[in-house]
Amino acid sequence: MTTAGPLAVPQAIRARRSIRHYLPDPLPEEQLTELLALALEAPSSWNVQARSVVVVSDREGRDALSRAAGGQPQPREAPVTLVFVASSQSWRGDLSDIYEQARGNGAWNEEFVADFSRATLDFQHDLEKRGLLREYAVKDAVIAATYAMVAAASMGLASSPMNGWDETEVKKVVGIDDREDREDLHIALLLPVGRPAERRGHPGRRPLARNAFDARYGRGYGQGYGSDCRTLPAPGAGSDFTSAPGSTSVPDFTSAPGSTSVPDFASAPDFASAPDLASAPAHPSVRDADSGSDADADADSARGTRPAGTSVSAP
Repeated sequence: MTTAGPLAVPQAIRARRSIRHYLPDPLPEEQLTELLALALEAPSSWNVQARSVVVVSDREGRDALSRAAGGQPQPREAPVTLVFVASSQSWRGDLSDIYEQARGNGAWNEEFVADFSRATLDFQHDLEKRGLLREYAVKDAVIAATYAMVAAASMGLASSPMNGWDETEVKKVVGIDDREDREDLHIALLLPVGRPAERRGHPGRRPLARNAFDARYGRGYGQGYGSDCRTLPAPGAGSDFTSAPGSTSVPDFTSAPGSTSVPDFASAPDFASAPDLASAPAHPSVRDADSGSDADADADSARGTRPAGTSVSAP
């Protein structure tokens, strides 16, 4: 088994899969704290930081989140579920600590702070007129959740971004429903995190030129790869990503247990208990969310395994 430290960002992005089943092992406090800190390093509109994270790790809360998500197993099995909350009214509050920190870090001077604070209010008032305050706050929260997913993957942890749940029920779990003065709080995303109890292969992504366009929508992007989609590397087990400019090879997480092609996350600094993703038992009875389709979702609903209208975790 080869040894390696935390994955670099490109490797973590390509290695990440949406995992539905988790080992019960709790996350070390230091590791969880670092994960939260990295998530909240995400940028936000006007640096208002109108997003927060509720860490749900107790059994009762996790079970309740699973019920709020139509019985999906991720929140129940993962030792921690991060609930990302967006606040559409944070800009009305006292932002002096944000400005003071920026000044103290040497990032903003007094003139910039004065101009920035005025511009922030003007921008938010315009959003309010157009009914877009909630949308912008949720976008910021989802950006933070994405940071958390990549950070978790770099640590050898699995996650599962979930967008199929009853918001009212989720709010009850995290204690928002009993705060009548906080109707501005909105659930953006649920992110169970833990050590995987299953392996997931990469189902593949459409070629770059199919979904990346050059200057105008529909004009396939081909710079560096050529306009022919067939020249693009196909992601998946054993794929060689080194053909993309500036990239490095990606570990094959679908290898059989004991494969030397999988990095040993146990060598990551301060995360000695990180798992060997290759040795996690497979769950053949569970459909791969990454390879699922709308038809699969409808079939699940018809069988009663998941209520209509809820979504499988994003791939």
